[in-house]
Formats: sequence, C-alpha cells, structure tokens
Amino acid sequence: MKFSFLIFLLAGSLLGVDLDSSIDRGVEFLLTEQNPDGSFGGPGRTKGLNIYAPGPGAHLDFKTAVTALCMMSLCQLENESKEVRESISRANHYLLLNYSKVKRANALWVGNVWSHSYILKAMLRTRKKTYLAAHKKVIDACVRQQVKDLATYQYLDGGWGYYDFKHHTDKPSGTSMSFTTATCLLSLQEAQAAGFEVSLKVIEKALFQLKRQRRPDNCFLYSSSFHFYRNRSINKPQGSLARSQPALQALHLYKQSGIGVKHLEEWVGKLIKMNGWLDMGRKRPEPHESWYAVAGYFYYYGHYYAAGNLRYCSAKKKPLAKSLAKILIPKQEKNGSWFDFPLYDYGHFYGTAYALMALQDCRAALK
Repeated sequence: MKFSFLIFLLAGSLLGVDLDSSIDRGVEFLLTEQNPDGSFGGPGRTKGLNIYAPGPGAHLDFKTAVTALCMMSLCQLENESKEVRESISRANHYLLLNYSKVKRANALWVGNVWSHSYILKAMLRTRKKTYLAAHKKVIDACVRQQVKDLATYQYLDGGWGYYDFKHHTDKPSGTSMSFTTATCLLSLQEAQAAGFEVSLKVIEKALFQLKRQRRPDNCFLYSSSFHFYRNRSINKPQGSLARSQPALQALHLYKQSGIGVKHLEEWVGKLIKMNGWLDMGRKRPEPHESWYAVAGYFYYYGHYYAAGNLRYCSAKKKPLAKSLAKILIPKQEKNGSWFDFPLYDYGHFYGTAYALMALQDCRAALK
C-alpha cells in the first residue's frame, strides 16, 4: 500500500514537470513562428482538398481568428516574460489594425463569425494588461464592434454558422451550428461580464436555437438541418464529444435548462473515456471522413472547452484535469506545436493555442 501511494505521488509530481515543460515548448513555438506583422499563420500549405476559403477576405478572417487565439493563449500565462509581452503587443497591434476589415467573404461564406468571437475574447484579455493601458480606448472600441458584428451576422434561425447554403440573404439564412452558436454565446457572455452592453434579444434567440439542438442525453446536433435526423451518427455521443463541451458551458453560464456542474463533469469525463473517437479524426485531411463524421479540427477545440469546464467542476476537478493533461502532452509535435487538421498554414497555430489554454486550465485545476 505504501509503495502504491509513493508511485501515485511520483506520477503526480512528474505530470507537473511534464506539464510545465510542455507549456514552455508550446509558447516557444508561438514566439518563434509569429509573423513579422504580429499575426500567426497564413494561406500557405495548400493540399489536394482545401477548406473553402474564397479570396483574400476569407484568409483575413482565418488569420485574425487564429491570431486572436494565439494571443489569448499567451495572455493566460501566469508569468509573462519580456518576449511574451512583446509578442502579445505585436499581435494586439495587428488585430487593432485589421479588425475593421473582417467581413463576410461572400454570400455563401460566413466564417468571419469565428474572427469576431475570438477577437472579442482576446481583447477582453488585453484590456487588462497594464503595459497596453494606453490602447484601452481603442481596445474597448474593438470589443464593442465585435459585439455588434456578431449581432449583424446572427442567422435568421437565431444561432450562428459559417456557411449560408440557402438564399444568400444579408442576414444569413443558412442552418446554424450548435458549436458555432455556443462559441459566440460564450464570447458574448464574457463581454457582458466585463460590463459591455449586449442585446438581450440576440442572446435569447441564440439560446432558443442552442436548446433546440440539444438532445435529452446532452448530445448536440451538428446543425439545425438535423432536426428531423436527430439519431444520425454525427449527433450521437461519439460525434458530439467536442460540441457538447462549449454548448453545455454556455447553457450553464446562462442558467438554462437545468444544466449544472454534474453535467459538465459528466461530459468532460465522456471526452476522456471516449477520446479515441475524436482521435481517429485527428490529422485526417478530409473533414468528417472519420467515424461518427468527426472532423480533425474538432480535436483541440473540444479539449479547450472541456478544460475550461474544469473551472466550474468540484470534486472531480483534479482527476479530470490530470487525465486531460495526460492526453494532450504526448500529442505535442517535435517543434512544440499541436496540430489536428491541415488548414492551410493555420492548423499548427490554432491547435497550439487551444492546447496551451487547455493545459493551463489543467494546471490551474491541479493546484
């Protein structure tokens, strides 16, 4: 018994060392690979089948969203070195120069909602940095614009998505997606908590649509187009592992549908237990080609929101955090990045940002 207890303590201490080292390597990757203009990623690394990204507009949207994620991951660090502060400042400058140019790329492509959502979250972090205090008015103006833009691009059905395959209307008429809706709702909730005004009508419509896409078992439909196909494989637990993390968090924070801590803990546990279903889609070059129609780009996205849910967990927080960290650390690439999908030259950057934030949430939960 004593020997087993010593092994348990040793394993815990080694995890702490590995966790710190893994985070440091991820940060070093971002600092080394940041573009001269302060952004991260780019439209390179094309392949035979590329994600649809029409013209320079879509790539500006991709780049600003990824830059915002990378900046968020650096802002979350407990101790900021001079190099980290400089990197954050450069990324912040890039976003402030370009946020007003972020638009819907064409009538079909509405991927700019990811940019608005993550630029919003990133600016809510940099406005707290004392070394960026001189830019606070401009940062706050950027925050208000992102809130406005999310309202502008809210779909007619109340949620958010990134394609309008239907009528190409000014107010998108496509089918909203549960995970995109949850992502936008969480950004708006953070803005509200920081004291910014957000339309209650926008929130109510989005919550209605998100609840409508929720199954009784807390799986979430891939999109509103599945209302009459709720039992398709993509909507089952294995297909919903990543989507359920932000969706349940959003419903919990907005005090909807009786979603509580036990539901968050349950689904973080499911993501850990059933991780192989997500992992089989990781790095596959074609979206949704894996079992349960899982796409590779769901992998680190899901772990980021799952680790974020640890903040609201109680008794199971530490074991869940330890298990998540043990999943993420071995998947770090040799160059210090994390990578789940070949999305031009953005994949290694958003993957690293998501994983870094997830591991930092795990580290905080283990203290």
